[in-house]
Amino acid sequence: MKETAYLSLGSNSGDRAQAIHNALDAVNALPSTAVTRISDVYETTPLDMESPNKFLNAAAEIVTDLEPAALLGELETIEKRLGRREKSTTKYVDRPIDIDILYYGSHTITERRLIIPHPRLHERSFVLIPLNQIAPFHIDPVRRQTPAQMLERLAQGMAGVTHYEV
Repeated sequence: MKETAYLSLGSNSGDRAQAIHNALDAVNALPSTAVTRISDVYETTPLDMESPNKFLNAAAEIVTDLEPAALLGELETIEKRLGRREKSTTKYVDRPIDIDILYYGSHTITERRLIIPHPRLHERSFVLIPLNQIAPFHIDPVRRQTPAQMLERLAQGMAGVTHYEV
């Protein structure tokens, strides 16, 4: 059964814009999956890590027949193919691509490798701003708020996030 899912994409090393473009192409090529909406790209200062390299971030809406765990596996394969090293469990590091599942329909999932909705999306303006652009009326199944409502509650608001011309 087709589900609508929302992804966050980010890159802060190498050709950042090309990495996001390549990741979106790879997601669109997944079996029974189509990218249906893509936000603008935003440049953001790193959060929760020390790096001189700014991120480019975007959000995408997809429609897929893949189950959440299978989708996660496919996204991790795409990340590795695009140069991502193993994810660190102790700290954030620079990365050529990072793809996170923000939402999978209205499902809530809590597993060791997968938590949906993404557990920190409500704390991250670099996720909420592009998400709000493509899914302004999506209601978070846990917080019962739209992206704009969650963004209003952030202390930093839109600070550190600027529109990026690709």
